[in-house]
Order: sequence, then C-alpha cells, then structure tokens
Amino acid sequence: KHLLGRNCPHSIIFNLLFAEKYGVKTVVPSLKPIAAWLALSENDIRDEILKRTPLILIQHGDPDSLTISTRCQLLREYAQKYETGDIANDSLDHRALWMFAHDDLADTIHEVWQRCDLYNFRGDLIRLIREGKIAACTNLVAQVATDANANDYHRIVAIQALTNCKDTATLEMLAHNL
Repeated sequence: KHLLGRNCPHSIIFNLLFAEKYGVKTVVPSLKPIAAWLALSENDIRDEILKRTPLILIQHGDPDSLTISTRCQLLREYAQKYETGDIANDSLDHRALWMFAHDDLADTIHEVWQRCDLYNFRGDLIRLIREGKIAACTNLVAQVATDANANDYHRIVAIQALTNCKDTATLEMLAHNL
C-alpha cells in the first residue's frame, strides 16, 4: 500500500503478488492475505485475484467489505473454476461465509446453482445460504432437504438453513415425512 501510495508502477506490485508456475496463474501463497487486503482498495488487484483464485477474497480477506457486485462476480468465477477443475483449495470456514453472505446474492446463488451441480460447490452454496440466512434461496435448500437420494451431510445443512431462514412450512412437512 505504501509503494502504491508512492506511485510505484502497478506492474512491480503485480510481479510481487502474482506468479505463473507450471502454466498455472496464481497468487504467491505467502502473499495471499496481503493481496486480499489490497484488493479492497485496488480494483486491478481485485480483478486479477478474481481471475486467478477468487476464494482468496473470502479465505484471507475481509469478505464483509466486498461490494455486492464483487461478491456476485466471485460466485460466478468460483462456479466457472469449479466446473473446469481449477479450484485447488475451497475450504471456507463458517465465519468467512457468514461475513460474505448477503441477501442481495440470492439471484446469483440461483444462477450458479443451475450452472454447477458439483458436490462440494453445492455444499458451499448450501452453507452460504445457512450462514447468511438467505431466505430467498430456501427453495434450493428445500430441494436438497427433501431429496432422499441427496447426500446426508447436505440434507442436514439444508435443514439447518431452512431453520435459520425460518421456513416453518417446509420444516413441518419434513417432520411429518420423517
């Protein structure tokens, strides 16, 4: 930040933060937290992180400080990278998901839900809905909760999401079926 404030060329900062190893464009591992922090005020760094490893902004940054448009873009990039197998570490803790979650993400969650149906990706979306109490997405978690063929863990988290979103009608129906 100090270097940028002193008019250091962005190309030098990019060379510090970003690397390409074995044909894979990435963020230098030891600098992920710094890159995520800089992304809050430097749009070009944020955009480069979104292209390379978008989850850094949730895992190492301040997800609550991201704009809604950045959060939506992050979810879209995450879905695209998951589909192509370009996600190396998707471990997202509940606190980070809670900070990232926002009601205004509902449309984007629906969009990426339809786009990518891979197990871990859908699991993260279910957890995001649960942590953020995103009531506009209860239809998605209700599908999982009521699907006897769905993964047990996903069903449990989906029921927790329904509880957090206070979807009593679906919860009553589930209780009756059980």
